[in-house]
Amino acid sequence: MKEKYAFDWQTLGTCGQISTVHCLALLGIIITNIEAHNATGIHPIEAKIRGTDSKYIRKALRHYNCKPVEYDIKNPDVLKQKINKLLDKHIPLILSCDDWEHWAVLAGRNGRNKYYWIDSGNSDLMGYSTWNEIKDWIETEDSYFFIAAIPHDDSKAVKNIPGLYKIYKNNEELFLKWGYLLADLVDVFDGNKNSSKRISAKEFFEGYKNIILETIEQLYLDTDKEEIKEKLNNYQTVAEMHNLTIPKSDIDIALAYFCTTLTLAAVGIE
Repeated sequence: MKEKYAFDWQTLGTCGQISTVHCLALLGIIITNIEAHNATGIHPIEAKIRGTDSKYIRKALRHYNCKPVEYDIKNPDVLKQKINKLLDKHIPLILSCDDWEHWAVLAGRNGRNKYYWIDSGNSDLMGYSTWNEIKDWIETEDSYFFIAAIPHDDSKAVKNIPGLYKIYKNNEELFLKWGYLLADLVDVFDGNKNSSKRISAKEFFEGYKNIILETIEQLYLDTDKEEIKEKLNNYQTVAEMHNLTIPKSDIDIALAYFCTTLTLAAVGIE
């Protein structure tokens, strides 16, 4: 099995693991599909045969420092109130769908009747539905079941879910590379966690983007400047969506990282 980050489609039977990957990615916690299988304790072949029970999803969420809270609600009015309250706190939900046959993620809402989902089994990886459509999707014979993933630290959680959906619709290539870019960014931006002197990702990229571009052009004369600028813009988009900040003391390290990584990309080594 190829190692993949969010966001991506599932293979047969792996919706539990991929929904876990997607749910954690929304919180700024980056894992691969293989790490999700390891954390759930379910081998990919076993997942294809039997699927993944909720207790194994809870186990994986705990492994990545989230508190999983199960809800099994019978009253649809109570269900809506609870889901709205959780989504308004930017807590993603892993939904049991299609009468226990599938897992998907409810990522957020906008207004009274637009609910955004990420579904690894759908040809549209991300979309939105009305409340009644969501309710029907997760209804079983006598209740509605889902798992809330409450993070220990929500500082890197995506809080602009409509903005994420807009990125999916306008730049699917970026959306499918999201986890790879975020993994790079977390390595660079999460250096000295105790430093109080930090700048935002927006300040970093707007302040140093031209320096990075000029350095790469000096290192490799045949640099496609527009291509490198697009890659930098993609990093900036992901970093801003996750509210990343960087210690001022680590700025030189970040500059060295982006100059080196993007020079290699310009040469054709990624």
